[in-house]
Amino acid sequence: MSAGPQDRVMAKLTETMDQLDPSSVGGEKGESPEDRLARSLQKKKDKELLAFINKGSSLQGWSDSKGETTEPRVETVRVTGFNIAEASPTLSPLIGSRIKTPGDVTPIEDPLPQKEPEVAQNPRPENQAKPHTRVTGPGTPSKLSKKKKKKQKQKPPKPQKAPERRQEPKSKYKHHVSMQYDDPKRLAKMKKHQVLDRTPVERQKRVPLFSHLAQYEGHHVVSMQVGLSKEGIHPSILRLGVKFAEGAIVGSNARCMAMLCALKDAIKDFRANEEKEMKRDLMDMLKPIIRFALDECRPKSLGMGNAIRYVKHAINSLPANRDLDGCKSDLLSDIDHFIKKHIVAADMEIAKIGSQRIEDGDVIMTYARSHVVEMLLVEAHKKFQSNGEKGAKKGFRVVIVDSRPKYEGKVLCKRLADQGISCTYCLLNGLSYVMKEVTKVLVGASSILSNGAVLSRVGTATVCLMANVYKKPVMVACEVYKFSERVQVSSISSNELGDPEDLVRIDTESRGNKKSTDSPLANWRQTEGLKILNLVYDLTPASFVDMVITEIGPLPVTSVPVVRREYIKTLGTG
Repeated sequence: MSAGPQDRVMAKLTETMDQLDPSSVGGEKGESPEDRLARSLQKKKDKELLAFINKGSSLQGWSDSKGETTEPRVETVRVTGFNIAEASPTLSPLIGSRIKTPGDVTPIEDPLPQKEPEVAQNPRPENQAKPHTRVTGPGTPSKLSKKKKKKQKQKPPKPQKAPERRQEPKSKYKHHVSMQYDDPKRLAKMKKHQVLDRTPVERQKRVPLFSHLAQYEGHHVVSMQVGLSKEGIHPSILRLGVKFAEGAIVGSNARCMAMLCALKDAIKDFRANEEKEMKRDLMDMLKPIIRFALDECRPKSLGMGNAIRYVKHAINSLPANRDLDGCKSDLLSDIDHFIKKHIVAADMEIAKIGSQRIEDGDVIMTYARSHVVEMLLVEAHKKFQSNGEKGAKKGFRVVIVDSRPKYEGKVLCKRLADQGISCTYCLLNGLSYVMKEVTKVLVGASSILSNGAVLSRVGTATVCLMANVYKKPVMVACEVYKFSERVQVSSISSNELGDPEDLVRIDTESRGNKKSTDSPLANWRQTEGLKILNLVYDLTPASFVDMVITEIGPLPVTSVPVVRREYIKTLGTG
């Protein structure tokens, strides 16, 4: 291999410096050491060295007129990653500093790029003709014939194959693929197995940005004709699905417990098929239940997905030699264990841990209604009542922020007031006025994703954003079973759409018991260009959350994926 431009320049510079004696005075009268060195390099008539000098390299402190050598240094050397002090022993005492790092210097260009000489395999005299040519003059070959020319044509290069992509290892967790309701093929396939007849919102009345999500009309305009299913869905599951579709069961914990209780009824009445294996038969029973209650009626929450995964793992863990009654009792006990440990006991532990974060004189703001937040506030109020210290008599106050269309905060305000807690109720449009007196913000969550984002009732992100502006700490009370492996950065890709009629309907309590037909938007279906969007959830970024209160203690949002991984191991579903 040929030497690079840096190596050649430094070798020549070293050779020139070795030939000069630093202690000699020499040179013309009044000539400085730098000029003497430059004149010596000029005599070389080497273009590489001249280019190196013209680049701005200079040596100082070579020798004065009396022969006393001063401490030399290199001001600028434009050679990347090279150390002159290590190149020559003569130059090493003359160099006061090392070469700068490669990021701080610029490499020099090669003024004379030298190619390696090509050595011919069969050297021949200059006037000797090549084979298959006629010599018409001294050293002048004639043109080849067409046939010879075609033979000597080079073959076109073969197309290079694209480098194979590295296949990532498959994850052991099956990621949830949401139903795309703007895909006609998937929609037609779903309607074949549909049990509950629901009326979707017309396509021209859907918001294009959310057209991939399911959007149905409310129960008051839907003909709910639940027929006999070919797959034999249990009556408890049918009843649960209708309640989900009507919105009669609200809250992620309440929905998860209702689903598990309906599964217990289906397991109790299960009859095994002698031709099938018991585990496979139980899994076949679960498929239509999940498709009906958790896909057709209302999309399941992420916490419900973890609960279903736990039930499936319990079915696969059944011993092969176990009889039917024994398998039923094992499954029922496993479901009861999940409800008691991961929902009921977890909420009680969160209430105890979170109540310690509330201090005397705090003003706590919460949004809508969360069951675990209600338990936490009641537990904190009991702690202040039982505390006999002086100065703990003041307690704390709660500000409840609410919004349409469900007005869930009204129920929370009434229940807290019955417990003797001082409450203030306001709507979301007055958030900025009451945030000034708030000391802490406490909200619930439907799920917490792996990137720390909080999925909760729509409006929660607005409250957390305003708290971040006013520098108020935000705490989220959430059970560990709601932690999800999903990563989401917006509320568009995966969400849930409510009944658009809920936004059209006028509040009957404040409008003199008026009906929905009295609303100015009553004829929104016939009004061209008018569309109504009723989002159920929104996503709060992790940067707005200061603490997550769980049954295992307070955590930062960055610990969510680690805790979930260990939690899956304890469940045995990992």
